[in-house]
Amino acid sequence: MSSLNTTESESIRKTDYRALVPDILCVPVYAGLTLISAAIALFFCFSVQIDHPSSAAVTVMIIANTNRAAMGQKSIARLIGTFIACVAMNTVFAHFVQAPWIFLISFALWMGMCVFVSTIAPSASYAYAATMSAITVGIIAIQQMEPADIFKDSVDRFLVVSIGIASVWLVFGLIPAILNNSFKSHTLRVKPAASASTPSNPINWAKALRGGLATVFVVLIGCAFWMVTTWQDGSAMFLVYGIFTANLIQMDEVINATIISFFAILAGLLSAFLCLFFVLPYVNGFPMMMVAISFALLPGFFIKSHPVLGVLCPAFLSIVMSLIGPTNAMTYNVTGYMNEALAFMIGLGMSGIAISWILPSSIRLPSTATKSSSST
Repeated sequence: MSSLNTTESESIRKTDYRALVPDILCVPVYAGLTLISAAIALFFCFSVQIDHPSSAAVTVMIIANTNRAAMGQKSIARLIGTFIACVAMNTVFAHFVQAPWIFLISFALWMGMCVFVSTIAPSASYAYAATMSAITVGIIAIQQMEPADIFKDSVDRFLVVSIGIASVWLVFGLIPAILNNSFKSHTLRVKPAASASTPSNPINWAKALRGGLATVFVVLIGCAFWMVTTWQDGSAMFLVYGIFTANLIQMDEVINATIISFFAILAGLLSAFLCLFFVLPYVNGFPMMMVAISFALLPGFFIKSHPVLGVLCPAFLSIVMSLIGPTNAMTYNVTGYMNEALAFMIGLGMSGIAISWILPSSIRLPSTATKSSSST
């Protein structure tokens, strides 16, 4: 009798109370917690007057996940990747910022090396950290090649990423564990531990090397386009180009992924445009600003549980938040926004075409869908 009671008590303790939450509430709960996390991150950045506060909110949009294991892995990997990039920026790239061609060639080599490491990485966390190392160097240096500001920009970047991650865990980590994980998670997946009876897949060094070299050539094409056209907003294009290259080159169907990403960016551009120029100029105060931004983010939350489009949720949310760029003193420049929107579209299109041309599907990299997220 006592053993029966013990079994019953153990089964009660092991009950998954997350199943008590209906599936229909999963997305609203996820949306609400994500928005609260973003509001905390922005409010803190505004209060202490940190540069680029929107980057903290973008980090929230990418990291937020009801799967705590996946969120923990991605948080740590993002911090490690950002730290490595900051160190590399101050020890290597700082010497080349006044020589654009040398810097861009060095950046192309760095991107290729990071993609190579990401391909052969033994786990999703290592792969994501390598991808973040590639992208963060571009975020820090591409848009402002000023040697005197490199250390400050590196510290600012690491700080806003840390604030975003801390805000997510403050909200998602402290609430009762009653969230339902039944809808498919499209972010970083937890890699199951390999057992003695399950042999691990061998590393394909040849394809990894081809992928790294292809990345170098793809990035150099973007460099040449920027330098030859002398486009004033080419830095934004090249940054987007680098981000999409780091992600698309690790996918099997580059053209399909490019087309899907195109529509995600187009929807994000429209949503951000309506919010930035037709809503925000007429609201006052931080609470009303967050309400306005929340409506702009709603389409991304709606597609979260979709079996196909759900993978675009973090990408849409981060694009909208990045384009709105909430700051203490908001500015509204339609011409600047249009140039940035054009940079997004050209960067994505050129990246997809260049990868398909240089690295055709016949020698495509092994699929790393479980290693890296579609949005970084």
